[in-house]
Amino acid sequence: MLFATQIKWTALALSGALFLPMVERVNAENILHNGSFESPSLPLGIYGNFTFLFSGSTNLSDWTIGGTGSLYLGYPSKSQLTAYSGQQFVDFNGKNITLAQSFSTTVGELYDVSFVVGRYQSAPPLQLTAVILSGTGGVITNVLANAPINPGWSEPITFRFVATTPVCTIQFTNASGGIDVDLV
Repeated sequence: MLFATQIKWTALALSGALFLPMVERVNAENILHNGSFESPSLPLGIYGNFTFLFSGSTNLSDWTIGGTGSLYLGYPSKSQLTAYSGQQFVDFNGKNITLAQSFSTTVGELYDVSFVVGRYQSAPPLQLTAVILSGTGGVITNVLANAPINPGWSEPITFRFVATTPVCTIQFTNASGGIDVDLV
């Protein structure tokens, strides 16, 4: 999930006059589209349903798939790892596959990013890199997320960045193979 935030300066008296920033979300809506990977909607079979998505595929609404390898768009059965949010999630199948989405920003504005990573059946350690890119392709910030040791989802991973261009991109890159992502 990606939210715009606003810093409000509020005077607080702590051992004299001191001004501390108070951070508040401006928009309660997620700026990213299809962050829970619900589109397209997959039918549920006896063992769930997974669809392969390869680099260049346009079958995952609002997202761009690049790099090498493939992704699974998953709607698993109840006996498997279920989505953290909604019904579906993305499983990175192999190293160096990327998943990205560009979004409009206001230069100088602060943004909050949140997502979860999971592990279904691959052996740890499982890692996913999340990078925020400027409109010119420069790295604004990045974070390395580790999936839990046991099957399941991590606590939400959050970080902040300040936009440097009117359009930025969030890009996830699989660093280890077999990691899952949801609630972007």
